[in-house]
Amino acid sequence: MAMITRFQAEKSGVHMEALQYQRMMDKQSEYDEEAIQILKDLLLKKRKTHELEKKVKYIEQIFTGVILAKELVNAPTNVVTPVVLAEEAEKIAASYSDVMTAKISDTEQCVELKMGSYLGVADASTDLPKFIHLCYKPPSESIKTKLAMVGERLNFDSGGYNIKTGPGCSIEMMNCDMGSSSAVLGAVKALGQIKPQGVEVHFIVAPISSVVLIFDVKSV
Repeated sequence: MAMITRFQAEKSGVHMEALQYQRMMDKQSEYDEEAIQILKDLLLKKRKTHELEKKVKYIEQIFTGVILAKELVNAPTNVVTPVVLAEEAEKIAASYSDVMTAKISDTEQCVELKMGSYLGVADASTDLPKFIHLCYKPPSESIKTKLAMVGERLNFDSGGYNIKTGPGCSIEMMNCDMGSSSAVLGAVKALGQIKPQGVEVHFIVAPISSVVLIFDVKSV
């Protein structure tokens, strides 16, 4: 077991080192495939077994989700809007349609569901809210466990009228407020490939933009 744990750590490091992040260069982020293969061969050289090969595949599936999460949280908020995030969720569901479904609720549907607090934040922005519900369910399998993952998602937490100033205020880093929802979508992508049996998982992401415009909700 210790060898497997060490191997997983080594293989994870390989993937992180070989990733070439190019999203903001009008290119798809990609791996240095030659580096991946060389390092994979080195890791497996003296301990190649069927079990370890399965671990390699498992780690590669996990890291497709990790990379998606990193790309989403690193992207500027004018690029990854709630609409774009919903499109990404639908793309993932379509890629793994044998086990994954997606339901995207727009503003009118959220009004019908009486989601006033959620819509109140979104009303200040010109970016339309999109409430995302993805469901993983293996086909023709008895479900023994049901789980849920929820990712809060502000594209950029402006803090309303920002009064954060000085060193350490970190207002320029508030796109990281969408980290949890990025992690959830990354988990969706990984799970769609791993396809665990006997479990049904619901993924909820509620993306909105927190900005101050003439439409903002004001306290009385």
